[in-house]
Amino acid sequence: MPTIRPPYCLWIVRRLRHDLRNRGADLMPHVGSRSLGRTSFPGRLTTLVARIAIAVLIASGSAGNGTGRWTCAADETNRTGNAQTAKGSATAATAQASATAQASAIAQASATAQASATAQASATAQTAPTAATAGKDESPAESPAESPVVFFATSDSHYEAVQKVERNDRNRVTIMRMNALPGQAWPEKLGGGPIGKPRGVLALGDLIDDGDRAGETEIEWNHFTAQFGLDGTDGLLRYPVFEGWGNHDGPPAPFIKQKRSVQAELKKRNATRLERKFIGRVSPNGLHYSWDWGGVHFVQANLYPADRQNAKVRYSLPWHDPQEALKFVVEDLAASVGESGRPVIVMAHCGFDTNWWIDEDWTAFYRAVKPYNVIAYFHGHSGTGVRQWKPADEEKPLCVVNTGQTEKGFFVVEITRERMRLGYHVKKDPAVLENPEWDWRYLFEKKLTQTPATRP
Repeated sequence: MPTIRPPYCLWIVRRLRHDLRNRGADLMPHVGSRSLGRTSFPGRLTTLVARIAIAVLIASGSAGNGTGRWTCAADETNRTGNAQTAKGSATAATAQASATAQASAIAQASATAQASATAQASATAQTAPTAATAGKDESPAESPAESPVVFFATSDSHYEAVQKVERNDRNRVTIMRMNALPGQAWPEKLGGGPIGKPRGVLALGDLIDDGDRAGETEIEWNHFTAQFGLDGTDGLLRYPVFEGWGNHDGPPAPFIKQKRSVQAELKKRNATRLERKFIGRVSPNGLHYSWDWGGVHFVQANLYPADRQNAKVRYSLPWHDPQEALKFVVEDLAASVGESGRPVIVMAHCGFDTNWWIDEDWTAFYRAVKPYNVIAYFHGHSGTGVRQWKPADEEKPLCVVNTGQTEKGFFVVEITRERMRLGYHVKKDPAVLENPEWDWRYLFEKKLTQTPATRP
């Protein structure tokens, strides 16, 4: 084992603090910028034990190995959050224990404390994502059986600036309900049991009501970001959001008449998601993206999964240009899913009932995803409900979920290896802002199998 002189141990401590800060861990808070009182209990205990161990080592001087040097071990394991950081710290503590009998007792106490922190962090990770881990593919081998994938889905929030501004308040009530729902019971018809904390929320277009109106678009976009945020820490919503644009959200930036382009904002947000590893892939134009939660693959196709508006339509371009969404879906599934047979969810704003995404384009999408295990297609735009759809000459239908309007409610979805279950959690009266009553509709359950992809 290499030996390191005392000054370099101090450098290692500083380096460890730097690495932990970059990983989003809160195990060694720095003085003056974050109070110890705001640190989690395992973090405070770990910090205390680590400081004691360092003090003992320094005080012991050359007693460590008779040469005036300390032996130090570093664990460069996967950097995926507090749980794995704690494991690495426990490894380091164990290595330090070999240096001196006096440090051994401290190291054992540290390892015990770190193990407790690891267990607590692991339990939390299975139920709720943190800003550092949300949207990540925690492990390619992880399947929904080991950790159920829970998420919420909504659409058509239509934030307002001048007229119908009461809709903004109704959206706020819905988001507060999302925050409070985990731990409450699934309907008995779907098997009951507690609802897990979601890994994120799908927001499927028409985020605001008018994507190109001077004096309004800016206000409406600010309402959306204030309530939905991005990562679960910067808005009212406590979970990361994965949004796409709809026909109300405005055209590409070059065609905007006022200063705020929703599509330009989405590109910035996608770049942030990719940098923070919330998502795994982004299309070359920065709009479409995909990610993994556990063993399930998700693809965001925004307006609808086609490459361009069909020549037969000629409706309000460029607002209704899908901008090579289908190309991204095809390339992403080939690269990210291949022949694995693992579950796939595709989402967009429009469903198979839209008069400017027409039936021949629906069929092109169906044929493109047919080789894969697409367990559901989520969309908004036109109502609420669960249905099936397939071309007339095909046998196997797609499960289609129309997620409704945010002001009224949202879908709750859970996926395990054996099944997908979902239900629409809806207000009995959307106009009620104080303690509204909630109900369940469109309850649906589907058995799942994982079969290799079939190539034509």
